[in-house]
Amino acid sequence: MDERIQKISERWFLVEPALFSIYCTHQLTTNVLMDCPIRCGQGMVEYNPNIMDTFTDAELEEALRSEMIRLFLKHPYERQPENSLPEALSFGSDMVLGQHYKFKTFNFISADNFQLPAGECFEWYVDKLNEILCQSSSTPEKSEDDSDDKTDGDNQDESEEDNNDGGNGNEDEGEGNDGDGNPDNGENDNSDSGSGEGNPNGEWTDDGDNEASVDDDSQSEFGNGLDEKKDKNGFSKQDIKSARDHSALWEEDELKQQEINEIITSTTNWGSIPGDMVEQIKASLIVKLDYRKVLSSFP
Repeated sequence: MDERIQKISERWFLVEPALFSIYCTHQLTTNVLMDCPIRCGQGMVEYNPNIMDTFTDAELEEALRSEMIRLFLKHPYERQPENSLPEALSFGSDMVLGQHYKFKTFNFISADNFQLPAGECFEWYVDKLNEILCQSSSTPEKSEDDSDDKTDGDNQDESEEDNNDGGNGNEDEGEGNDGDGNPDNGENDNSDSGSGEGNPNGEWTDDGDNEASVDDDSQSEFGNGLDEKKDKNGFSKQDIKSARDHSALWEEDELKQQEINEIITSTTNWGSIPGDMVEQIKASLIVKLDYRKVLSSFP
């Protein structure tokens, strides 16, 4: 994997001077514990070889390219609203990247996924996503409780049905062919409602069926809990976990901000980065006053 990334960086040196310049400011490291394929922050570009080994060369370059553009926009080092959810930071950053840069193999999160308007800035998206995701996070517990209550009710109904079936079985026994065969008829009725209990292997088969049904139920309950709320936006629990890991290294860093700003101001050849994205990158040079920090400096 290191050799493949090295080849990409060597090609960037020749034809993508802007990407190569920002790439050289960060250390490339591996991290097999994270749930996202690649991330940047704290002076590092981390990647998970277990995930990225399956990437084609084109996908690998686009994954690396996306993080370089993210660094140019300085999302990992500034412009992060206070107390933001990590997944909101990742999704908000993806929305900006996807609007101003058309990737060939990657589909980034879009504003449409959350029914938000296009063309807004990173901070605006993060603020809105914080509200949406906080509301969504309160739903799973309620859904699980409701699911448990429903399960208890279903079990109660099944018990009543079993009792009723037993009563009907007795009536059938009374109407059976002969009195001596009544007990056998009752057992046969139960075996018919089951999965071949009269078979010597039937007991093992039933256990397997029961285990499979438990697994299916747990998956169904999981889907009706956390994932069901996210489904309308198209996200699974794993998507959220991956997004959280992706922005885990993001924090305010004025030294990195200054280093990246110097690269932006000195770059004259932006390679294949489109003009729309270059304008967004240059717009990040505009200093925004954080009134919270200013007010906190007064006694």
